[in-house]
Amino acid sequence: MDQLRDKQDGWLDGSDYVLNNSSGFLPIPIIITEPAVEGGLGLAAAFFHPPDDYDADAEGLGLKANQNASDEDEFVLPDVSVVAAGVTGNDSWFVGGGHIAHWKDDRIRFEGVVGYASINLKFYGVAEGPEIDRGIKFNADGFFIDAPIAFRWRDSNMFFGGGYSFTSLQTSTDLSNILPPGLQGPQFSRLEMDTTLSALQAFVQYDSRDNTFTPNTGFDGELSVARNDEAIGSDWDFTRIGAQGRTYWSFGDMVLGLRGDFDQVNGEVPFFALPDITLRGIPALRYQGENTLVGEIELRWAFHPRISAVGFLGAGKAARSLQDMNDQPSRVTQGAGIRYFAARKLGLHAGIDVAKGPEDTYWYLTIGTAW
Repeated sequence: MDQLRDKQDGWLDGSDYVLNNSSGFLPIPIIITEPAVEGGLGLAAAFFHPPDDYDADAEGLGLKANQNASDEDEFVLPDVSVVAAGVTGNDSWFVGGGHIAHWKDDRIRFEGVVGYASINLKFYGVAEGPEIDRGIKFNADGFFIDAPIAFRWRDSNMFFGGGYSFTSLQTSTDLSNILPPGLQGPQFSRLEMDTTLSALQAFVQYDSRDNTFTPNTGFDGELSVARNDEAIGSDWDFTRIGAQGRTYWSFGDMVLGLRGDFDQVNGEVPFFALPDITLRGIPALRYQGENTLVGEIELRWAFHPRISAVGFLGAGKAARSLQDMNDQPSRVTQGAGIRYFAARKLGLHAGIDVAKGPEDTYWYLTIGTAW
C-alpha cells in the first residue's frame, strides 16, 4: 500500500504501483461511457514496462517524453501491454489486446491492437441526405487488427511511419424500427452482409508534447493516407485522408488546449466506415459524411496541485464535399469536468466530464487526455 502514496506530497498516486510491479499484470476495471452503446463495464489486465534506465529512487523520473523537454517536464515513458474484455448496455461486447512500445530511446514507436467484437450501433444517414430520426440499428460482428509503426527522423520531433489494418465483419441491419407494421418480420427487416476491409497506411507526425498521457505543453500533428483496395484483400476500394492537430500551452496553473481534425474518404465506402463528428456530447456515428471537420478548445485549471477543473467547447460539421461544408449546420458541444493527478511520474490525469450536445447530455470517464 505504500506504493499508492506519493513520496513527495503523500497523496494517492499510482506511479510507483504500476512502474514497480514486476510480478505480473494489474487488474483495471473499465467503465464504458460511450452513449452510442449505452455505457458498460469491462476488465483489463495491464502491464507497464518502465524504461531500462528507470530508477524509482532517483530524483529524476527517467526517459523524457520528448527530446526538447526540460528537466522539470521530465516524465517516465513506459511500454504498455493490455488484454481486455467488456460488455455494454445494448448487448455489444468485445475482447482483445494491445501493445504500445518505444524502442531505441523512443526512436521507434509501435502501437498494435487485435481483437474480436460484436457492436450494436445506429446509422442516421449521410450529410445532405434524408436523416433517419430514430436511426437504423445494425450489428457489426468480427475480427480486427491494426498495427502502425513510426520512426523518428534523426534527433527531431518528426516521425515517419506506416501500418496495416484488417477487419473482417458480418454486418446485419435491423429495419424493424422504421418499417410499417405490415412489413415486420425477419424476412423484411434484417439485411446481412459480409465485409472485409484491408488497408495500408502512411503518415507523418510531429510530436513535441511534454508527455503522451495528459500533455501540458507542445504540439502533436499528423497527416495520414490509408488505402483500402481489392489488390490487398479488401472488398471495398476507397482512400481515407486525415489531418489532425493538438497544441497545448501552459500559463502558470492553467493549460490551454486546441484541437482540429479533418477526415475525407473517396471511393466506395461502407456506411459504417464513413467519417463521423467525434466530440464529447455526440454519440458515435450520429453525424456522418464523406468529409468531416471538428474543432475543440479545452482549458484545464489546476486550483490544487492534485485537482483540476476542466471546461471545453467544440463544434463539428459533416458534408458530402468540401464545397458543401459551409452549407451544413455546426454541431456544437460544451461541458465541464474534474481531474485528479493520478500518476505524477507518468503525467497522467483522470476524471469525469459532463458534455451537452445538440440532442442530449452525457457523461464520460476520461483517462489521460480526452483527445
